[in-house]
Amino acid sequence: APSATSPAGARSPRPTPVARPLPTRPPEGAPAGPAVKTREGVVLLRHGQREAGLKLLREAAEAGHTPAHVQLGLAYVEGRGVPTDRETGLDWWRAGAAAGNGECALLAGALLLREAEVDERREGRTLLQQAHDAGMLLNHPQAARVLAALGDAWCAIAPTDGAKGEGYLERAVQLGEAAAMVRLALIYLQGTRAPEALPLLERAAKLEDADALFALGEVYSRALAGVERDLERARGYYAEAAGRRHPHAQRRLDAL
Repeated sequence: APSATSPAGARSPRPTPVARPLPTRPPEGAPAGPAVKTREGVVLLRHGQREAGLKLLREAAEAGHTPAHVQLGLAYVEGRGVPTDRETGLDWWRAGAAAGNGECALLAGALLLREAEVDERREGRTLLQQAHDAGMLLNHPQAARVLAALGDAWCAIAPTDGAKGEGYLERAVQLGEAAAMVRLALIYLQGTRAPEALPLLERAAKLEDADALFALGEVYSRALAGVERDLERARGYYAEAAGRRHPHAQRRLDAL
């Protein structure tokens, strides 16, 4: 309705458009930001310009841009454009993880969990836990494998907190990780849930997992998990495991 102060039928004036500033580029020769340095450093390494690439990545990392830590770690651990140097790569990932980068924690943790030293595996478990808590495993292509490794680490390194480890293993099983099925089955065989081990091992065996095939041979040769002893079935499982290069299967098969 027209206002009391405007003539009947008069249109309201259009609002004056607000001028918006046009985007500006940094002036020619201005220093690049850390994100740009990270991208350019990766490209330079890929094209064999090692010193220039490392220089840009280090500058980005020292400016607090943790994706540069990720790339520096990958460069050294996997030898991407530089000679392989596991310890230097790990140090970059550790620094990135300490600054809150979940991908650095995930990469370093997964690498350390493959080590034989208990202290390194314990550090790896802590880093993987950090990555998990940061949400790095949501929709991650390696989520099942990482959850299995994290569960195994909790069960092996901190057996008094085995329930936490079993929880991670169960989540990995839900995602179809055969190694988690076998690990959880072996835990069940040692406790009160032995009958639940057999379906897990059979499921992993269908995925052609050598450890599952060997464990089924053990189950039937030693009458575990509530099954009757069945040497024929045991031989069949041991033979399949041997065919998949399980280190102990052939010896077990020869002993039957």
